[in-house]
Amino acid sequence: MRKNQLSFSALWVPIFVTLLVIIPQSSHAAAVGIAIDKNHVSTKTREVDLEIYPTDTTYQMRIANNIDFKGAYWESIKTDKKWTLDFGAGTQTVYIQFRTRAKKESSVMFDTIRLDVPANMAVDFIMNKGERATNSRYVDLELQYSEGVESVALSNDAIFSGARFIPIQKNLKWIISPLSGEKFVYLRFRDANGATRTVSRSVMYTEPPYHLAEESLIKGDGDTVYYLGYDGQLHPYLHSVVYHSYNPNFNGVKHVSDQKLREYFIGEPVCMKPGTWLVKFQSLPRVYAVEPGCRLKPIRSEVEAFIYYGDRWAGRILEIAPAFEGFYTIEERTIYDREDDRDQDGVNKDTEESYGTSDQNGDSDNDRLSDFEEINYWYTDPTKKDTDGDGIYDGDEILLKRAPYGAGTISALPEGTYIPPQGSAVLDWWSKKQIYYQYHDGWTYYLSQSTADEAFVSNGLQRNFLLVPPFPLSLNIRDGWHIYSDSLQIRAPQATRYNTVTPL
Repeated sequence: MRKNQLSFSALWVPIFVTLLVIIPQSSHAAAVGIAIDKNHVSTKTREVDLEIYPTDTTYQMRIANNIDFKGAYWESIKTDKKWTLDFGAGTQTVYIQFRTRAKKESSVMFDTIRLDVPANMAVDFIMNKGERATNSRYVDLELQYSEGVESVALSNDAIFSGARFIPIQKNLKWIISPLSGEKFVYLRFRDANGATRTVSRSVMYTEPPYHLAEESLIKGDGDTVYYLGYDGQLHPYLHSVVYHSYNPNFNGVKHVSDQKLREYFIGEPVCMKPGTWLVKFQSLPRVYAVEPGCRLKPIRSEVEAFIYYGDRWAGRILEIAPAFEGFYTIEERTIYDREDDRDQDGVNKDTEESYGTSDQNGDSDNDRLSDFEEINYWYTDPTKKDTDGDGIYDGDEILLKRAPYGAGTISALPEGTYIPPQGSAVLDWWSKKQIYYQYHDGWTYYLSQSTADEAFVSNGLQRNFLLVPPFPLSLNIRDGWHIYSDSLQIRAPQATRYNTVTPL
């Protein structure tokens, strides 16, 4: 194995000066440390798999691409983890450090791998299969790129206003700017060296006659209100609560004849606006947070719901008919398939067996705290309702803001544990007193100072859905970046196209 260990110690030798000695030491025999991509010598992508080998007394770990662990945080122990290397071809190093409950830190261990990336990239794209004209603002992009290209940013202008890099893929949907004329689309490709290259293509857009603007709210002779998407289709709001998750009233609805409606295809229904209501399908037990792209994130437990939404979390639940489940994609919170994790709670069957928990029940002891949280976050006993024997269930203690294992109140959550659902606006009351938005790229961006600011209001966010968590949360804040006012990616209904969140 190539797992190595860095031991840092200051040695005073009487006839020499104080030295900082770095002693690489193989950790193979002790089976403690880290391995990148199963000890492969090289990789052609920055996305790698880490295998982690902690000691029996290890409580937390932190991982970084730099030896000073800048930007790293202590998190619960995992035995495997997805990781992104730094930009740049050549030898890449990943460092890991462990610590015990008593906060005694281990020496720093590391593993290396060679990142093989071509020095140059070849990139291009085709729009609408090469057709030169279109009457739809929705266009299809077919990307062409060489090995080592890993992300792309899209824009309708050459300065890439508000654009963000997304993972590279062969096919993408894009929305060109309004009004008839020649429309340019710009793609900026980025490779694993961090180098970028911009390519542009154009198409002649002719706005259809008697055009109803995209994002219009339309109603015919019936009761259903439709959203006119950029795909040229009408998307129905099948539930009044879904409609009001985007629109406070009906003032903007345009009334047209049913004959006019028949000029359009009917597309998939509009999903609940992310960051608003929690969804529960009638007669089924699970509760979900709605995330961008019609995705549902299961809420693990009453404790997790409380940590995000406070003690009134149950009032955010909207029960809808099971028939609506087909319009959403459920993002199971596990890296294991059904064979290794039957209840899809994130705890594999081997771990369940070692703890004595059920692989068919996400909360084996029914204490309002899931097995996953007990094992990975709180280190309580997932087979005992009351780990510390004080007469109060583990989950109930957290709901009372008390430590579930031992005495005292909770002043902070375990580091790197509870991350708010994507699409949530979160008030950081514990630090900068600002509102942040949990974007669907996994980063947290500054949004506004208050709910009255333009960036908050113009994006269709509502004050009553602002997350004000009872404890400080771990926010993966992207410094120097912010959410634009009137952002199409936030204010408008969305779908998932080619694995990318796209406005309807």
